[in-house]
Amino acid sequence: FTSELFEVFAMSTHTTFCNLPNTSFGIALGFGGNCVLWRAVRQTKFNRSWMTSCANWLFFILGTSAWILLALGQMIKIYANRKLAQKEWSHTDRVYFFFAPHLSLLMLALGIPETKIQNLIQLRRTIFIIGLIAQIMLCLIVYARWLYSKYEACDLNYASPAYLLATVGWPLLTVLAQELDLTQYWRIDIAALCIGPGIIFYALAFASIMHSMPQRHVRGAPILFLIVAPPSVIAIALANFAQTFHSVPIAVFGFALFEALVLLRLGPKLFDSPETLGTYYAYTFPSAALATAAVRFAQEYNSELNPTRILAWILVFAATLSLFTVITRMSIHMIAVATNRAVWTDPLLTAPQSNQQAVNQRCDLELDNKKQISTTTKKTRRRGGWKRFNFLSLSQKNKKSHKTGTNPQQGEGRRGRRTWKKNDSNLHQGTLQSSDVDDSCGDNEYNNETKIFMLP
Repeated sequence: FTSELFEVFAMSTHTTFCNLPNTSFGIALGFGGNCVLWRAVRQTKFNRSWMTSCANWLFFILGTSAWILLALGQMIKIYANRKLAQKEWSHTDRVYFFFAPHLSLLMLALGIPETKIQNLIQLRRTIFIIGLIAQIMLCLIVYARWLYSKYEACDLNYASPAYLLATVGWPLLTVLAQELDLTQYWRIDIAALCIGPGIIFYALAFASIMHSMPQRHVRGAPILFLIVAPPSVIAIALANFAQTFHSVPIAVFGFALFEALVLLRLGPKLFDSPETLGTYYAYTFPSAALATAAVRFAQEYNSELNPTRILAWILVFAATLSLFTVITRMSIHMIAVATNRAVWTDPLLTAPQSNQQAVNQRCDLELDNKKQISTTTKKTRRRGGWKRFNFLSLSQKNKKSHKTGTNPQQGEGRRGRRTWKKNDSNLHQGTLQSSDVDDSCGDNEYNNETKIFMLP
């Protein structure tokens, strides 16, 4: 019994990893965003309690564990189910989730708790180099698709909120470069080089998304909340450049805050069944980025009852609540899937059939049913003898026309003569004789004496 349970568990685990969608890295993004948030709360002047440190360590451990497990699962999927990975790479929206591994890695590097480890700075520099190389290589491919794409609906005319995953990496690299002081270490202002593409390409993607929003029908979708993430991180980066959170950073933060209010007005869809694992975590790290910008904004003021601090705590509470709400919702759905009360409706795994495939399948079913049910044996006298053969029953109209020797499409024929054409090879190849199958399955062709139905 134990061996059978182990075999079932091993089989289900292998199937799960082989069909693991790349949207599952949204889990690591959610934990990484909250890790950065609570590190920012820990570093503020108005709260340095042990609770904030514990929250920072908790989300860092959860994010790191999730990243390692999901990275292992993605490698297994690429090896065992390469077709699914290729479908994701050529998909209009799922291709942008290939940015999620290095984005979550950058968030974990930004949210590392304060420790006395000596080699921690070198580890963060290594993560920066890995993230920079991955961001450049993926953006060269994706930004080229925005202009000229061989895939359908991949250009900016059909932009979706998933396009923003290709822009949020630039401000994350900027903030990490500022914390590591790479300008002084490498003798090049790498932070300024990264913030430029982030601002320009975000503005371009945002305008395209607003233009194509009525055709997308994504109201309340989790992916729509990605609009909030890039301007929130850009505001923090601009504040680090100016050494203060005033003027331009406040303006950018105000834009992100207003966009969050608009999205809340549209209403999130937390009660609908998620299509793929990690989809709902798109609600979490944009709200965490907005709360982190609010905490950075409140750090400029020392009074305890300042409105900026009240706003910061409200956004921190909302971000943490959204994370635990999403975890609860996804856990309920996963339990329902495990008990066969729900399924993951991944469109790449359960792709709908095309119209032609559906027509062919329906015609094949009708042909099999008629062979099993309506096949009869009839004798016909022909040139002084009886010939025995099988034929498919005709509709009443065709029966009447054949009895009188009349073809309904060609007019009168010779009365008193029944002409049948039997060809077993045609039946095997998909040619149906004297059939009353619905004409919607294909075109009907006639010869002089026999009605022949050609399957598409």
